[in-house]
Amino acid sequence: MAILKYLAGVPSGNYGDIQDNLADLAAAQGVTPPSATTVSRRLQALEEDGAISADLAKGRRRGRSVNYSVDRAKLKQIFDDFSSWILEQS
Repeated sequence: MAILKYLAGVPSGNYGDIQDNLADLAAAQGVTPPSATTVSRRLQALEEDGAISADLAKGRRRGRSVNYSVDRAKLKQIFDDFSSWILEQS
């Protein structure tokens, strides 16, 4: 959620920006920041779910800086679907 919150507040952010933001949040809370592997996996999952998009295709990223941004319409759809699912369960 922290990645989504950060990206929702900026036009786009690269991996370094996201990692720095998560490290700052962790320091403020007195916890260990997530590992690089964890951040990469979260970005991959968010992208696969359609919540975020990248400015470079997956096959063109090696050694290049990728900028991520929130797909607000898709994110709203995900939250609406989740909310509907929760309400159906009660």
